[in-house]
Amino acid sequence: MNAPGAEIWKAVSSAFGSLRGERARALWLADARAGELRRGLFTLDVPNPAAKAAIDARYRGDLEALFLQLTGSHVRVLTRLAEEPVSVAPPPPPARTATGPAAEPPLRAAAFVPTASNRLALRALERFVLAPEAGWNPLFVHGPAGCGKTELASEALRRLRDGQTSLDPLVLSGPALSADVSRAARAGTLNGLRAGWLGRDVLVLDEAHRLRGRRRSQTEACALIEAAVHAGHRVLVLSRHAPRALALIDPRLLSWYQSGMIVALAEPDSADREAILSAAAAQIGVEVEPEAVAALARRCPGTLADAMALLQRAAQEAQERGEALGLAALDRRLAQPTPAERSLRAVVDVVGRQLGVSPERIGSPEKTRTVAAARHLCAYLATHSLGLPTRQVCRSLGSASPSLVAYARRAVEERRAREPEFDRLVHALQARLQGAQRDFPW
Repeated sequence: MNAPGAEIWKAVSSAFGSLRGERARALWLADARAGELRRGLFTLDVPNPAAKAAIDARYRGDLEALFLQLTGSHVRVLTRLAEEPVSVAPPPPPARTATGPAAEPPLRAAAFVPTASNRLALRALERFVLAPEAGWNPLFVHGPAGCGKTELASEALRRLRDGQTSLDPLVLSGPALSADVSRAARAGTLNGLRAGWLGRDVLVLDEAHRLRGRRRSQTEACALIEAAVHAGHRVLVLSRHAPRALALIDPRLLSWYQSGMIVALAEPDSADREAILSAAAAQIGVEVEPEAVAALARRCPGTLADAMALLQRAAQEAQERGEALGLAALDRRLAQPTPAERSLRAVVDVVGRQLGVSPERIGSPEKTRTVAAARHLCAYLATHSLGLPTRQVCRSLGSASPSLVAYARRAVEERRAREPEFDRLVHALQARLQGAQRDFPW
């Protein structure tokens, strides 16, 4: 607790009693302790979750208005639960969750890892940092969940901070912007909120796709981006979808999204996942065998963040045992092919025999017409008949993007409509897969 923050908090607390009554002040603010007041952010330690919920929902706007009235500056109030007093008894062991130890932050690489999937976005980021006035501002980066958009934004802020270009960035997500706008509108402090936003030298708007249908928030975001660009500040927008794919969006905001550079960030493939996981494994306090990292990159379902969490949890268990993290210490699903992968491998084998194409060619980068047709049929049967996840099929067949699996399905459907003989072949394979799998002569 710093002295200026404590003195200002006493004045704000007294003014709050005059505004809302001594009963409300004694109920919610009597046991609260002043934290730090730094760069327009005041931290308030509250004793329990009930007080935190009440202040955040009903009284935060009043406190921020009182700070503005008493100090003449726009101050944002951040509430947090006060630390519990230390007990004499030893604390219980930390609870484990599905994503790892609760007390440890998520595992991440020490530095940004350039890969084939983010090469173009990283090149655009370099131009964005060095010369934003040359058409690289605003920079709009879009890609699916888990492709590394947040890591790319962190790398941009790190480079700007190292070059002394940015000292006070504004980082907002779509939901946070909507919540701030709604709260300020109810409290009548919207002009103060805008002034506080415009005082920053870099704007990072994450999860821009979640502004869908929120007209007031889109209007404020449009005004914020316009003011930042006209002031010569950098603007970085992150979204899961490209600007043209965003629905229910203000045309003015869409025009600002499209006025700069638009870059697509692809989902990392197995090689990229292995490179990033290897960089993260170097930050762990135990030795991690390369075979374990390769197995995680190829076989862990879900996104790269899921693989990171599994690596962190397995490393924690290996550290407790005092041994290196090898392939045998990982989940058994990673040590051997899963049942779904065995089924997909069987589909590849039978389709290869039926069409006269070896399974190795189906999983290779070869793009001849015969191999592509066999690969399309494998993707169609795996997703349509076996119900396997698209991402898993994409990685197993060596496709560059999950959208190619959807294209393969459409291609098979169109060919079935044109060629009756091919339709009968696919129908026979589907009947065996769906109705008599145990009798299917794999």
